[in-house]
Amino acid sequence: MQNKNHTLMKLSILLVSVITASAPAINANIPVLAKAFPNVPLAQIELLTTIPSFFLMIAVLLSSWIAKRIGLKQTVIVGVIMTAVAGLSPIFINSFSLLMVSRALFGFGVGLFNSLLVTIISYFFKGPERSQTLGFQSTFEGLGGVLVTFIAGQLVQINWHMSFCSYAITIPALILFTLFVPSIPKAD
Repeated sequence: MQNKNHTLMKLSILLVSVITASAPAINANIPVLAKAFPNVPLAQIELLTTIPSFFLMIAVLLSSWIAKRIGLKQTVIVGVIMTAVAGLSPIFINSFSLLMVSRALFGFGVGLFNSLLVTIISYFFKGPERSQTLGFQSTFEGLGGVLVTFIAGQLVQINWHMSFCSYAITIPALILFTLFVPSIPKAD
């Protein structure tokens, strides 16, 4: 039973890693969004693909400070909740301003947990298993970016709202991380 829990913990951490490279997944939406928002300048529409990166950088700078106050696991959970809500909300949004806010919050959410995943892996895994898990984390990030981008590209053919369903991966990641990754004691 212990080995199963260990495997589920590792899988849960790696599934969260899938989200870290998924922000650019909606790049294929730009032409469709330009048609959906004809009164918005194209330069502003293109910001939807870069604004998550800006807010990701801000959150990375703050994530350690936040983790010291509420804990590593809790910070990751807050970040994943933020990415889930912000990533999926465009399914229902028809306002360009709200769409821009959702992309900023998505980036901020990813930034909250992006750098902390390495710390979590280092805490739970030692020796060769740590090295292997860090390698898997990089692989899951890359595969996640490709997979979410592919799914978004297929769904944008239905409409731009549906392409944001590709961020549904955040839901199982949140559930599994919450259930199977133990809390890490806060450092003083």
